[in-house]
Amino acid sequence: MRLVISTTFIGMILITLIVGGCDRFSPESKKAKHLQLGQTYFDKGQYNEALIEFKNVVQLDPKNADPHYRLALTYLKLGGTQNLQGAFAELSRTVELDKTNRDAQLKLGELYLLGNEPAKALEQADIVLVSAPQNTEGLILKGRSLITEKHYAEESRS
Repeated sequence: MRLVISTTFIGMILITLIVGGCDRFSPESKKAKHLQLGQTYFDKGQYNEALIEFKNVVQLDPKNADPHYRLALTYLKLGGTQNLQGAFAELSRTVELDKTNRDAQLKLGELYLLGNEPAKALEQADIVLVSAPQNTEGLILKGRSLITEKHYAEESRS
């Protein structure tokens, strides 16, 4: 009788550990863990580490705009041409997945300006201003886009 109770008890403990362990490795818990770690690293200025964690989240959930946006912000913090290209790609993906992310629209517009594409920057500003006509950053981006566009038009006539 004692052997039966012990075997049953051990079996129940194993089942509990297995079921509990599976939850710990679910895709949702993995995403949450990587997202939290990434944000912690980002907040501490450890951008290379944050980049790895946010890439892990994007890999687990490629259709979620938030980790793409966080990845873009991390690329921007790292700076440099290659990272700006990464930021551009991630911001583009972010606005594709979430058209309501005004900050991503504005940052994408800024990158278009950096790339001498004022018409595309203006499009991004207009997208923001449709939903928030008094958005200061949107108005500034629009003004800078118009000035840059006019400047390039005048240069090409000369």
